[in-house]
Amino acid sequence: RNSNSHPGHIPGHIRLMHDKKLNRTVIAKGSIKAVQAGWWLLGQITQETHFTAADQHPNIATVYDIASDAEGQPYMIMEYLPNGTVEQWMKEDHEITEIARLINQISLAVEHVNHVRKLVYADMKPLNVGLDEFWIPKLIDFELAAPLDSNGEAQSSPGGTPNYAAPEQLKTGIMTVRTDVYSLAATVFSILTLPCSDLDVKNIRDDFENNNQANIPLRKACEEKLSKEQKDKLSQIMHQALSKDPNLRQTTVREFNQGLQKVLTN
Repeated sequence: RNSNSHPGHIPGHIRLMHDKKLNRTVIAKGSIKAVQAGWWLLGQITQETHFTAADQHPNIATVYDIASDAEGQPYMIMEYLPNGTVEQWMKEDHEITEIARLINQISLAVEHVNHVRKLVYADMKPLNVGLDEFWIPKLIDFELAAPLDSNGEAQSSPGGTPNYAAPEQLKTGIMTVRTDVYSLAATVFSILTLPCSDLDVKNIRDDFENNNQANIPLRKACEEKLSKEQKDKLSQIMHQALSKDPNLRQTTVREFNQGLQKVLTN
């Protein structure tokens, strides 16, 4: 396998490669924590590969293999997703039916991770959803995923992506499926609102979260198609999912998504 290019739409720790054996383009994902090395890093990649490849799902990227480069850097070999990520996708205008379909497919993937793989995904954000040749969204990064214990909790070091991680993940590292409800809602907020930078949308979302009476500022397609009643209901669903107290959020991603789909596809 030879690495020969790095398109701008692919995150820096992911390389575009060619599989000579099967004559296909693939991506090779290294660890974001590449400052570490050796067996520890190999263990991280191996664990992430296991989490990603545990079973097939149409909205989770397919993993083919683990390999290493000439310097011994381990990589997870995955299917190539040629249409970039949702981070690029949401900068363009889309019909409300496209938006609803995208949100539904992403939600189905996270629900699968929570209830079939028994994991907290822990890093839901637009950059971590790739788009295949048919524009089907697929989760591509399981580096922060953590297994749920018998009490329905997962433990990791406090952290995550600040603009999307739930408050409890940033503060304590103790997570549940409701942690994914929050970060999915934060991602949905970015998809539904006007195209802008992560920092700008975080400021807009903070204002929304801090005012329970506020309605979500919608992009043109949603603003034009939804009635006032639908906008109010959508905002209510989003306020609940973005509650700082995880006990006030929807209990599952499925509950959150079902509420959204009733509004967006009515």
